[in-house]
Amino acid sequence: MNNVVCTGWRAKCLAALVIPSALALGGAKPSTAAGPFRHHEAVGVNSNCGNSVYPALQTARVGWARITLPWYDIQPYDPSSQPPAYQGRVLDQTLLGAFKRCVDQAIDNGMKVLVVFHSAPPWALSADGVPDPAAYGSAVGALAAALPEVSAWEIWNEENMHKSWQGTARQYVRLLRAAYTAVKQANPTALVVFGGTEHNGAGWLKRCYKAGARGYFDVFSDHPYPPHKAAGRWGQALSSVSKARAVMVAHGDSAKPIWLTEFGWSRSAVSPQEQARLLTKSYSFLALHEKYVQAAFWYQAQDTCAIPHDWACGLGLLTSAGEPTPAYRAMASYNARHGNN
Repeated sequence: MNNVVCTGWRAKCLAALVIPSALALGGAKPSTAAGPFRHHEAVGVNSNCGNSVYPALQTARVGWARITLPWYDIQPYDPSSQPPAYQGRVLDQTLLGAFKRCVDQAIDNGMKVLVVFHSAPPWALSADGVPDPAAYGSAVGALAAALPEVSAWEIWNEENMHKSWQGTARQYVRLLRAAYTAVKQANPTALVVFGGTEHNGAGWLKRCYKAGARGYFDVFSDHPYPPHKAAGRWGQALSSVSKARAVMVAHGDSAKPIWLTEFGWSRSAVSPQEQARLLTKSYSFLALHEKYVQAAFWYQAQDTCAIPHDWACGLGLLTSAGEPTPAYRAMASYNARHGNN
């Protein structure tokens, strides 16, 4: 989701309950695992890494945290040095330390961590606005080495939309392959997650397979938000991921799971009670009808603003003041009934 205004990783952290066990992975070679996979029910949300938020998520049996780290924060451009000081594997150690504390907060509250790494610094962009895959791979590899406690790395965000990615599917695959190789070399057990596609990413995924994506991600991810003014179309939104699943099967990746790394309904479109009902219906629907979806991350844990009738301000399970909503109670109830975490 890119229509939320934020300034750096501190303003946008995501937390979610997902799979309680990791996929079996090995080495830095492309993955070609086949065979049946097990369905694990999952839920997700957004937080600001605050000490007051993570205990609430733990109480609701949230098992994973999804945290955004913009690349431009951790390797900003330094025009005073030649070459720029933050190219290559050099990370801003002050920001890295602060980000590690954010990660550790989630882990200390019983959660595993998925990091979303996107938004290139100016020095890493080509003239047409496409990030340098070698520089991205070097950066995410350095992060994976510095943060071995991170269990999964999501490679960019909503790259099928021009507002998030200026290049082609082939150019994204170059980035994905560089990132996969670097992460596996740094931490072979970490999962590499295909950047979450906005709405239905089946067509984009098909083009990426054609460009050589197979074997360079462990999990495909999608963001099946319903239209803002048609929030009741929950079944249609969630069912759209079946198109991406068909593309994966056609390309020999039937064993790989799908995660919905963002989805949700806003209280600007539905009542708080209806938001709670849709949360429960959604996870029940996925568990019954889309067993290849192993994780679904609710967006978001806490409202980051309090503007009436603003879609982005009514997505949270907690209000901006930290008060639980009916959706929070629905999540806690669902997880308690189904034994999550």
